[in-house]
Amino acid sequence: MSKCCIIRGKKLPIVTVLIVFLLLSGMCLAEDGPIGTVTEFSGEVLLRSQGIWGGEMVAGLPVFSGDKIVTTDGTVEVAFKDGSRLMLCRYSALELKQWTRRGLPIIQSDLTRRRFTLYMGKMWIETDYRLMRSEIATPPMVSGLREDSGTTRIAALVSVNQKGEAFLSFDEGDRSFTIGPWKAGVADNVPPREATNSEFIKGALVANIAALVAQRANDATLEEDAAEQTRKLAWIRANKAAAEETRYCAAFLELWTPDKQILADARENLRQAKTRLKAMIEAEASALEAGASEDDWAKLNQEELDVREGQRAIAGVDAGDIGAIESSGDRPASSAQMEDLGMPKPGAFANRNPCE
Repeated sequence: MSKCCIIRGKKLPIVTVLIVFLLLSGMCLAEDGPIGTVTEFSGEVLLRSQGIWGGEMVAGLPVFSGDKIVTTDGTVEVAFKDGSRLMLCRYSALELKQWTRRGLPIIQSDLTRRRFTLYMGKMWIETDYRLMRSEIATPPMVSGLREDSGTTRIAALVSVNQKGEAFLSFDEGDRSFTIGPWKAGVADNVPPREATNSEFIKGALVANIAALVAQRANDATLEEDAAEQTRKLAWIRANKAAAEETRYCAAFLELWTPDKQILADARENLRQAKTRLKAMIEAEASALEAGASEDDWAKLNQEELDVREGQRAIAGVDAGDIGAIESSGDRPASSAQMEDLGMPKPGAFANRNPCE
């Protein structure tokens, strides 16, 4: 007689139940709630929170898996629930992802991992290997982080230069694995104007401005006959700009990542972004045909640009070009080669700001 298990009144073979448990144990589930909090920031910092741009940056703001942080002249620090810390330097673009792989029932615990995807700029990470498994990703390189020399503390500076080359420097800890080319040391800072004209920065700026324009349209006095369609147009263009920003980054990763899982994620994000972009282009045409005022939208857009430039003038920052997103998809060829030139000694960054 075959052994079986009764589930909701139905008899199932034991082997079937075991297979189900094994399948469930391998599931990767993204974190639903906040994974961290903004503790400090200065200058201009943009956040795509749960897929939405245009939110106000304040200390205490929650950060979720899937969020993206982009800095221009500013810096930002994030504290994670497990005690890890992140500092994102000026002119940087970073995406966060955290997920949990379910372990086998009773005999295997769940494993939570966090990935930092740095498209450009510099970031400083400090974490405890016992509490969180972390990996860093740049377009040409992916690396795991591990403990070293008897300490569970990991402190690393990750940077990407103007050519797209990835650099690693450890204060403590080391690599558990590395895929793709990288260099030891710290990348040179990208000049502000050139950094601002990077598609990673420009795309975020355009998406953020478009979201703020949509918010402004809700309370603005518009042409009476066209008001409803103009407000709709503003939100459509905000969604269109957000989809374009996602599309560019996903297409970039699809071309350059050496990691199979990141490649799969990039392709899915690219598929969704293209679908969303197509829908927004059609909706935009419909709104304009229905009477949305292009003049009113342009006026709102200019008002929002003036507000931003006014804030930057007060802070003493040069104006940057945030013109329309270009869609060439071109990327400077990376000349980085796989090489280990020796890491800075422990304490190399302990007494200075890693963003300097």
